[in-house]
Amino acid sequence: MANRRTRKSNRRKRKNTGQTAHASLAGFAPLIESKGIFNLIHQQVEIEQKQLIYRPTDKLIFVVLGLLVGCEHIDEINHRLRPDKMLLSAFGYDSCADQSVIQDTLDDCVAENVVQLKEVLRSLYAEHNQSQVLVTEAIEQSLTITIDMDLTGRPVSENAQGAKKGYFSKKRGIYGRQLARVLMPDTQEIIA
Repeated sequence: MANRRTRKSNRRKRKNTGQTAHASLAGFAPLIESKGIFNLIHQQVEIEQKQLIYRPTDKLIFVVLGLLVGCEHIDEINHRLRPDKMLLSAFGYDSCADQSVIQDTLDDCVAENVVQLKEVLRSLYAEHNQSQVLVTEAIEQSLTITIDMDLTGRPVSENAQGAKKGYFSKKRGIYGRQLARVLMPDTQEIIA
């Protein structure tokens, strides 16, 4: 009986020690900052929304961080990203916006914002990808390049665009969408 109480009190102490379950991601924060990756989003994406606490582009960055910590839906940000103060501080934030505020920002985005974000992603890809350099060198030196294709289907809603009923391991009667990914194993990059 005494052991159970001791274990519970130790758990409580561990929660407040300033640890993060995403230390490897927090370790990338200085690299992301030095390359100015998030700064480009702040500079080139202009969402028409007033700023109370966070800029609209900060909320886009919270979505990106949420994806990186494993959030599949926006509402998971409240449970996975917001409590992780150490990870947020690694990226220069004291706290994270609530998922409802982030969703409001996404709702306020228009087609022009999507185009702006795509341009930022294209410029980042062109500037930082290693596969383009590898392909250029291989062509100049007549070398062989290895490319992997992944044709794994992804489960989606029955009403999703392009959804078809198909076979997914250990899931019967589920709908999915066929995706194709082209990967360059030498650089670990997704090309298309």
